[in-house]
Amino acid sequence: MTIRNRTTPLPVQRAWVVVTPPKYSPELDTVVTLWDRLLDFFARPDDVTWMRPSYTRDIQPILQRARRMGAVHAGANGNHAGWPEPMYGFYHRRKIASWLTGDKKMPVMSQPRDLKDGHLTNLQMAALQKWQAGDFDRDWPSTPPPEAKITPDGLDRAALEACVGASFGPGIEAGRHLLKSNMWADPDKRDFRFSSRVQAGDLTARMCIPWHSDFKWCAGDWWPVPRPVDVIPAGAAPPDYQDWDRGVANTKAMVDDWRKLGFVVADRNGRYREVERATRWTVTPELLADGQWTTTVPGPGTATDGQADVRQPAEQLTGVDLASYGRGQLPPGQEHVWPILLTDEDRSIEVTVRAAQPQALSVGVVTPYGPEVADDDPHLTGTVFDDRLELQIALPVEVWPQRFTHAGRWEIRISTPEATTTTAYQLTVATESDIRIGEAAVRRDSACNLTVATDLGEREIQEAVAVLAADGSEVPLQLTGPGGFSGQADTAGAEGSPLRLRVIGDSRCGNPFIRERFLTPGGNG
Repeated sequence: MTIRNRTTPLPVQRAWVVVTPPKYSPELDTVVTLWDRLLDFFARPDDVTWMRPSYTRDIQPILQRARRMGAVHAGANGNHAGWPEPMYGFYHRRKIASWLTGDKKMPVMSQPRDLKDGHLTNLQMAALQKWQAGDFDRDWPSTPPPEAKITPDGLDRAALEACVGASFGPGIEAGRHLLKSNMWADPDKRDFRFSSRVQAGDLTARMCIPWHSDFKWCAGDWWPVPRPVDVIPAGAAPPDYQDWDRGVANTKAMVDDWRKLGFVVADRNGRYREVERATRWTVTPELLADGQWTTTVPGPGTATDGQADVRQPAEQLTGVDLASYGRGQLPPGQEHVWPILLTDEDRSIEVTVRAAQPQALSVGVVTPYGPEVADDDPHLTGTVFDDRLELQIALPVEVWPQRFTHAGRWEIRISTPEATTTTAYQLTVATESDIRIGEAAVRRDSACNLTVATDLGEREIQEAVAVLAADGSEVPLQLTGPGGFSGQADTAGAEGSPLRLRVIGDSRCGNPFIRERFLTPGGNG
């Protein structure tokens, strides 16, 4: 390197640039930063013994990061808001120290089972223990002073403090490769210089490809600062949290839509709110392949068409909320895919496939993350009866250690591997959920005015439609109040004839749903 006005070359060592995913909470830091993790990695045995922590430098950053965690995780909302600054008093020091051990061990952080690093570093714990004992420098100013000048150490710290230091399962920006001594030029010297053996790509070798997959998989207690879990949209206030990735149906959608997601920043009042999020995702029923229908039938069919007791008329489908209803004619060697949208408010689903020979069916449930629910998954129970196959799935489902999937686009996949002829079947997916159409009261008067009262409450509703079983006509419905709808039918239809109510809306945390229920009107008038 040659610097202007310098007569001799300046010897330098190479620097490294790591390209990372976006940090969607750019003003916040993780409780354990990559700087903290590397300080601990390079620490000598006597560093803890001789340490006298500074409140400003060593204690306050940990507490401040915890204070702000409620901006990206509803579980932390309010738990730290009342902490004074500076926190010198014995009561608070003792109280917080009690949360660092035992059953309440903080911070709550997911961790890989082989590394178990979801906790504060040894140096951080030692500093807090001395703080709890009163052995620390009470040096808190109203505002921490900035460094007087730019230094190499300061540049390293500025970059590393913005990155995740725990847990490395695998991490966000870089991971456990940084904890290998042979990665460093001198493991006994904290100068952050890599060994000459390190090549491009080594630091991120364990990271997910593409990174978007990990961002969909790693909700919960993994890395809520770069990848928020729960957020408060601008204009809202606690406890009106929404899922940060609401509307992102699955892993592929995260790859497609990551640029539409919001950032969490402080407003002019210092409150952290989600901003710059794209408008809400529009949800519509998906188009199905040939041989798949969502229309009902007038009767159960006959033995000659292979559908006796397979398809049910609308009168036999009442009494349950459905995430999906359909029927199919499945040729040999093919597979039918039925998408369903589940939300944070759903506790379980029951998948029922009716067929003349249900034992010949193969039914898989694909999660939003991609993998199917395994046959031996403890959340899954399956039973084959003479006329149907039933699967019950409790939510959420752990598809990988400490990776739980819940809200998003699931798929029911139906095939008949051994069949030699076309198989007729009927599918229903019932939900146990706080989102309930329920035993709705339906009225249809002589003027063809239709009113429906449901248990949906004050949820956001995008669309509601009543499908009249008598002729298949659709009646657009208007929201008249919490859970109430009304519309004008072209014809009155047969008295007491069932209708099918379809509602598209958002859960309390902003996840879209499509729910249906077959209902019987109370009669004309």
